[in-house]
Amino acid sequence: MRLPDTRGTPEPMSQSLQDQLLKAGLISKDRANKAKKEKHQNRPKGKKAPPPSESQRLAREAAERDAARARQINLQRAADGRKRDLAAQVDQLIGEHKLDRKGGEIAYKFTQGAAIRQIMVTQALQEKIVSGQLAIVSLNDRYELVPQQVAERIEERVAGTVILLNPRQAQATDAEDPYADYKVPDDLMW
Repeated sequence: MRLPDTRGTPEPMSQSLQDQLLKAGLISKDRANKAKKEKHQNRPKGKKAPPPSESQRLAREAAERDAARARQINLQRAADGRKRDLAAQVDQLIGEHKLDRKGGEIAYKFTQGAAIRQIMVTQALQEKIVSGQLAIVSLNDRYELVPQQVAERIEERVAGTVILLNPRQAQATDAEDPYADYKVPDDLMW
């Protein structure tokens, strides 16, 4: 068998040998397809990877430790972010609802932990604190007065911010009480 003369038009090098043989007419198209099919069938399937080496195992363990540490850091950052958000909400609630204590001539004393603290209030504010209508809250080492409902919302967000919240007292008095005309002070001057 004689090969055709291809000197006038050179074959591009990008063609596969099979394509070149087909073009030259040395093999048939059916024969080329059959050879391709056999090639794919004889390919080894599911070849198992060799077991990982010691260095690969150590590298994988280090990557797992780093991933666990990164997750822990992300959780801590998220918790810190929530704390900052709640503190900002408390600051905003106190800023919006604090009562003006200007002109306070009475020193209202209360305890915070083992220390005795005091704020200057008016007679009307003192009565509302004693009756449980107002609460004392701590904001950046300062003490402010807020309504009882606001104090409860503040305590839900950041526990320990409300320093003093007296239980609400019923205003009803007993008609047969012989001491009904005498007011007993809840806040004695120390």
